Amino acid sequence: ILPSVSSFLSANDISFRLLPWLSVSPGLNDYAAWLGVPEDQDAAATADALADFQPDWLVVDHYGLNDCFERHFSASGIRVCALDDLQRRHLQVHMLIDPNRVSAKPGDDSELCSAPCPALFLCGPKYAFIRDDFLLARHLREQTPPLSGSLMLFFGGSDVAGLTLRVLSLLTHSYCNIPHLVVVAGKDNPDLGVIRELAARGGADLHVQTQEMPGLMQRCEMIMCTASSVNWERCVVGVPAILLVVADNQIPIAEQSGQDGSAMNLGHHDRVSDEQILAAVQCLMNDKSRRSAMAEAARHACDGEGCRRVREQMEFIP
Repeated sequence: ILPSVSSFLSANDISFRLLPWLSVSPGLNDYAAWLGVPEDQDAAATADALADFQPDWLVVDHYGLNDCFERHFSASGIRVCALDDLQRRHLQVHMLIDPNRVSAKPGDDSELCSAPCPALFLCGPKYAFIRDDFLLARHLREQTPPLSGSLMLFFGGSDVAGLTLRVLSLLTHSYCNIPHLVVVAGKDNPDLGVIRELAARGGADLHVQTQEMPGLMQRCEMIMCTASSVNWERCVVGVPAILLVVADNQIPIAEQSGQDGSAMNLGHHDRVSDEQILAAVQCLMNDKSRRSAMAEAARHACDGEGCRRVREQMEFIP
């Protein structure tokens, strides 16, 4: 578990149990390598940690855990819920939540879950998990206009594609006139040192590992980000976006956001030129009517009530 996660849980008086450290098993491929051990071994360690506790629900959120892990618990009477957006494997769960499945049709999920579990599928951004702070920012933005000429850059905490440095460098050395540039980066961003220097040189407002994203979004006219969970957060607040894709499971989100008018979809980051990025920023910065239409479309795309909807469904299932 990440130190920041354990600190958050402790600070909010949420009890947690850590699984024992297990030696990494050789020969694991793909997402199983992220898990580090075979599924049955992870399931056994989880069962031991829950030996004196019988939960109503077990929520699974890991690409390396499939029906082998889930069957271990569903067979013992524990209801299992999976958070999964890969849409490519058999799961044995009572509930599947996939906020990123933006174009699902009835019957599309019929082969994702194995018998005997009668899975309930909660798909689409109406089930996205959004913090209450973003809902508050949504209401505040309706009352107070964002800062004129403000642009936020955020490409994830780790930013594996190096987009923060790339785009910040472009904007620092380009003809684009961005009166207020807000840069958000994670503390583990490998380019953080250079990013700090560029931000200071260009007068950008840099925030590292911030907990103030809702407020920062509320005050920015537009954002450039990835088509990940941050896309739904900015939709809730009503922020127009320029989207870049860094992983295959983000493609449908970016395409849908482009089609519904809530964002400019530039596509996969390694197939987008620097000139295209600068042109998109300049275009959106100079088009107030388009930003207004995008903001309205974004608010319609995700209302931030996903947690409530999921909780109601969990309470409903016997």
